Amino acid sequence: MQYTIGPRTTFEALETADYRITLKAVQEVTETEDSEFSKKGDIKVQWAFLVSVPAGDDVERRVRTAPPATFSEKSTFNHIIVALGLVDEQKAIDETTVVDPEQGIGRSCMATIVKQLKRDKKTWTDTFKAFFPLPTEAAPAKSKGDMATKLRERLNTLLAFSGETSDAPADLDQKALANALKVIGAKPITAKATQYLTESIELANTMGINDFDDSAILGLTLKDALLLHEKITARLDA
Repeated sequence: MQYTIGPRTTFEALETADYRITLKAVQEVTETEDSEFSKKGDIKVQWAFLVSVPAGDDVERRVRTAPPATFSEKSTFNHIIVALGLVDEQKAIDETTVVDPEQGIGRSCMATIVKQLKRDKKTWTDTFKAFFPLPTEAAPAKSKGDMATKLRERLNTLLAFSGETSDAPADLDQKALANALKVIGAKPITAKATQYLTESIELANTMGINDFDDSAILGLTLKDALLLHEKITARLDA
């Protein structure tokens, strides 16, 4: 019978920082001896995480937590299940929650890991101090070009609704397009726009939708008339 035994490994404590961690495994364990924060026989949940180390290899770190009786803000167990997205925090605060830690395997979150000396004051180790969800990616800012395109499309829609047969001039910049939308949108409803709006209300009637029968058309601006027309169209398409 043969056994393969690898070379001796050394423990390198991680520097204090926030790290992305991924749950690798989780299991229920029983404490075999008394310690500062638990007693022999206590049931704990042991979480095994892979820590992503910038410019380095992933390393494994474990932490044991006691499953709490309530959703206490002091419970590390609760911090982990919230960070991994296994529960909705506010719902868990208000209601009884059932959670299966194994559902978190493969999920990631962030953790603050702190490098510190052991009690012997000679040996370095590291420990988890906080768990929190991955940061959400901010939506990319829309470029001025994108906004100008949207303004041009909206202006052309307004012009077509009013009865114009040509689009907005191609040389209008973003500011000019925005000003044109305001100016044209403030004009009184045109005969063509009245026709479009009246036809959409009649079509709604044939579909059994009578919510717009009392809509005042006379006196509307082109902008308000277009918004009402779009509202009716959206209701028909629903």
